[in-house]
Amino acid sequence: MAKCGKIKQFIYLLCLCFLTSWYVVMKYYYDNVEITFHNTKSHLACLLPENLNPYDSGVMKFIWSVPPIKCEGWPTLVYVDSQGLLQKNTSAMLHFAKTSDLSCTYQIVIREKEDMDVRMGPEVSFTSGTLVPADFFHVVCKNMDGHSVYSNVHHTINNNKIIKSGRLKRASSEQFNVFVYGIDAVSRLHAERKLPKTMGYLKKQIGAYIFEGYTKIGGNTFPNIGPLLTGKPREELSNTLDFLDDLPFLWKNFSSRGYTTFHAEDWPEISTFNSNLKGFKEQPVDHYIRPMFLAFDKVSFYKNKLDQAHMYLADKGIRIKSHAGLCFGNTPKFKIIIDYYKQFIERYGDKLKFAFSWNNELCHDYLNNLELADEDIYQFVRWLHTSGRLNNSVFIFLSDHGYLMNEIQNTFVGRFEARMPLFALSIPPQLKHSHPHIHNNLQQNTKRLMTVYDIHEMLVDILQSDFLPKHTKFSTSIPRGISLFEEIPKSRSCKNAQIPEHFCPCYSSEKVSPLDLEVQKIASHITNKLNDKLRDHRPQCAEIKLHKVNTASIVD
Repeated sequence: MAKCGKIKQFIYLLCLCFLTSWYVVMKYYYDNVEITFHNTKSHLACLLPENLNPYDSGVMKFIWSVPPIKCEGWPTLVYVDSQGLLQKNTSAMLHFAKTSDLSCTYQIVIREKEDMDVRMGPEVSFTSGTLVPADFFHVVCKNMDGHSVYSNVHHTINNNKIIKSGRLKRASSEQFNVFVYGIDAVSRLHAERKLPKTMGYLKKQIGAYIFEGYTKIGGNTFPNIGPLLTGKPREELSNTLDFLDDLPFLWKNFSSRGYTTFHAEDWPEISTFNSNLKGFKEQPVDHYIRPMFLAFDKVSFYKNKLDQAHMYLADKGIRIKSHAGLCFGNTPKFKIIIDYYKQFIERYGDKLKFAFSWNNELCHDYLNNLELADEDIYQFVRWLHTSGRLNNSVFIFLSDHGYLMNEIQNTFVGRFEARMPLFALSIPPQLKHSHPHIHNNLQQNTKRLMTVYDIHEMLVDILQSDFLPKHTKFSTSIPRGISLFEEIPKSRSCKNAQIPEHFCPCYSSEKVSPLDLEVQKIASHITNKLNDKLRDHRPQCAEIKLHKVNTASIVD
């Protein structure tokens, strides 16, 4: 039996190497060339693109529906109740054995001194009603023959010490919770396409503000999220040799004002604070999900590492397993984040909370997977709303940038999508009524050029309960960060907002008939120039001939 196990493990590892190599080669080697657009008038007042069509034909050829996500079919054998106690699910135990008499142990997940590894504590036998002294723990249950029939990683909110510290304050009519829910690589237009239930509920039921001028300032996650949380540009934040503990993250300010803090992010290898960065030496917030996702490797290393290859194949319509790469066991990973988020909110009741979650794996590489989370995100937002929790909370739903696939970026609409991510905002109804200027300014600002610097300034206002009108006069000098509770001037430019020229979305464009004589001359000229450059490689490269011009625009 041991020999068979080793052979099976070797075959699995061989498949892992093959699939990973195929994934890397297909994804990166065959990617096409990116066309970079520079806005030479980025110093002028911004004219945002209007009426961008989410269903533009140039983009829609990359959009399709994906099969429903299918995780493992076994039931969850244990659960954490509303009091934070670990309970056995006796009815579910019958799924694994003919009797509900299973012996179970847990091992807490222990974060090492740095962000990169975890270890498991000793095995502890438990019965129903046990308080686990950690947020994350690995449960194993065995039948009467001693065979393991259940192995899974669970989460709770171990908050006894924080509650007993007495440092937390209650939410009030002037001091609000802040709930941030982020997803990597989602443009506003793609959210409209793939999250119809969530976006519809935000707009119609909650009256959220959807910002059409929100523009990225950096190429990937940290150059956007770092400034959002610190108010400082990437260049001032850190080099790759430093831990990030000393940076002025806003969660520190909220903590000192009586808030409990939370950060949840998946895919540890490419996470915001660890991709080409060292992350944190000490745990940065009160509740930090990273150890749980690291523990997945301890429990199921091979399956976890094959997930990316599985997702690549599934994106091409090939399923080699009955469940998706987005799952851990019987639960989608994005659902694990949502469930942990809800536990955090519930366990702290009326205490002030600052929570920031970020989902990478969902559509970082595969934009069409976003639709798989629409129902769960919608249910989360609806739960916040119908439970009354949004009455004293600011809710932010955002991304860092649009999808970065070159083929999409090279289309007319896709060029704007890559630069203009999702940002939706809900504020407490009482804040709208007590300070109507904030509602008016937010409505105006949904059509103005804005960035993460403005979100940062708004969060500072929320932290300081600074909701009074400022009557700031912006003339020739417009700061890079303006609180969204103030009106952003129409005269703002990409240069004012410190948006790099190649990310500036403030183009004006006029369509021209493809049959226009000048368009035909330009197309012929480009074709001839390309043939001139390829002339010395004629045996390998065929002569290019102009078939037809599909679309043409004058871009200013």
